[in-house]
Amino acid sequence: MDEKKWKEAEAQVPQVAQVIENVAAAINKAADDLQNAQSH
Repeated sequence: MDEKKWKEAEAQVPQVAQVIENVAAAINKAADDLQNAQSH
């Protein structure tokens, strides 16, 4: 990969990390909701 492509990829890392964090939070919330539903 040439230098320019690396710079573009690096610029997107924080955005990708944010998306991953959002997905992880949604999964955790769904897991909590499931546990709460099972315990009632």
